[in-house]
Amino acid sequence: MSTVVTLLYPVPAESAKPFDMEYYLGTHIPMVDKAWSNAGLKKWQVVKLDPKSGYDTQCTLVWENTEVFAKAMEDDAGKKILADIPNFSTVSAVRVWGSLVKEN
Repeated sequence: MSTVVTLLYPVPAESAKPFDMEYYLGTHIPMVDKAWSNAGLKKWQVVKLDPKSGYDTQCTLVWENTEVFAKAMEDDAGKKILADIPNFSTVSAVRVWGSLVKEN
């Protein structure tokens, strides 16, 4: 059963650096795709959210299952990807995941 991981990046405080969408799409997401596309990542999507929601950006990652997601987070590529986060965001993402029940 597929595992869906959702990352929600809060709107940064006015005094904080804004979310760098250009870097995120041009550097970070290609890094994610290259590292994990052959390691169980089935697809991803990035959504620019309405700031009234309290969140700036959403990234959804669909994995083969929870085990491959957990393994990917612990491998060297996962550590490199996590270390890259300060290059586009000064706020930590809310990370939630669960099993895909149904889709069209």
